[in-house]
Amino acid sequence: MNLILGAGLAGLSASWHLHHHDCVILEKSDVIGGHARSIIADGFTLDHGPHISFTRHDYVRDLFARNVDDAFHEMPISVANFYRGSVVEHPAQVHLWQLPQPLRAACADDMKAAAAARLESDLCTPRPPDNYLEWLRRSFGRAFADALPAAYTRKYWTVGPEEMSVDWLGPRMHTPSLAEVEASLVPGSRNKGYYITTGRYPQTGGFQHFFERFADGAHIRLNSAVAQIDLAKKTATIVTGETLPFRRLISTLPLPDFVRLCSDVPTDVSAAVEQLDCTQLLLIDVFAPRFSHHDYRWFYVYDEDKASTRIHCVENMAPANAPAGMSCVQVEVYSSRHRPLGEPPESTAVRVANELVELGFISAADLEKGLVRIATRSCPFANIVFTKPRRSALDTIFRWLEDHGLSREPDDLDATTDWGADPASPVGSIVMAGRFAQWKYFWTDDCVLRGRQIATTSAGRN
Repeated sequence: MNLILGAGLAGLSASWHLHHHDCVILEKSDVIGGHARSIIADGFTLDHGPHISFTRHDYVRDLFARNVDDAFHEMPISVANFYRGSVVEHPAQVHLWQLPQPLRAACADDMKAAAAARLESDLCTPRPPDNYLEWLRRSFGRAFADALPAAYTRKYWTVGPEEMSVDWLGPRMHTPSLAEVEASLVPGSRNKGYYITTGRYPQTGGFQHFFERFADGAHIRLNSAVAQIDLAKKTATIVTGETLPFRRLISTLPLPDFVRLCSDVPTDVSAAVEQLDCTQLLLIDVFAPRFSHHDYRWFYVYDEDKASTRIHCVENMAPANAPAGMSCVQVEVYSSRHRPLGEPPESTAVRVANELVELGFISAADLEKGLVRIATRSCPFANIVFTKPRRSALDTIFRWLEDHGLSREPDDLDATTDWGADPASPVGSIVMAGRFAQWKYFWTDDCVLRGRQIATTSAGRN
């Protein structure tokens, strides 16, 4: 049978695209959805941070629309940044007029010089940047790069930009032309440059409503954590002691966890696992009387003296996500082995609540009166960190798994997948699927498409 580990979006998509034929999904928790799941509590609908579908793949757009019977909100994506008391439209590099002086002038001068240097370099083939920091300084100049994106990198990715590669960037960071730099200095201007323009979100049920129909008819065994995997015997043993055979194993588990579950792992493979970096997320849900009124979908917080990294109000995705007159402000705080949280989650939550008062999301009076309720959720795997050892570590792991049935793919070391290029699909008895299993920069549409890719190949081979 096809044994699928994990009932998150990638696992559900694989089973659904296989028409659930000969598929069993093992899920360690008591709910489906993984990191894309939604929960309903006390009248609030909560996702695991700001989830919204902005896919450019018509297949995923149409599939999600059908899954909710076209009952979704389609909205423009407006995002803002907090920087030292200023609210700056996103992306900040094309809204320099909103930065405080003297930083504004320094950023403009450096950014113009960087744009001019790029024009000169068009006459030759420049050396690729060694790391993300070098890329930032080439793209924006030193003043802007160091003050904003480098600072945010240390908060969101928990490492310095000099420690990261650049293969994950794609279209995510807009590099302004000389004309765009000039336009960004015009007071009141609203300039384009964000890779997201519009997004969709279900009217009810949270983001999970887009894909929960994938579970209809699926054979899902909840509360079934895997305790051991024997690749030679092609069996997986769950915590109850039951052992299940498989013809094909489709894993959506975080790759380090998957390897640690396997028997007879070579020393070099175990060492490679330790080279893979990932952030942990402390998600802080703050329930309060509605106080903040804005049209932004989310905010990035650049200030390194604040724990808050990204903020959004759940009702700005769909009004039905919060009871009338109430708000849930979700705040993301990131940590890792490189940057531990350093205090109990409860202490961080108190800090965040005070930051929300300062940033204008909740009322100080409501906080003092006890009208604000705070809850925390922890996520041990949040974002893949694209540190420089990632590719070589993955290659070591995948070469070992190849000996046990993994079919290598041309792009399996790349940070992203170009679906338009029709990448080769897996045909082996071991398949990795999803952000954490493949250790890629995957979004929800990538997980859906990976499931379809697996099914298409399986049908062709069988």
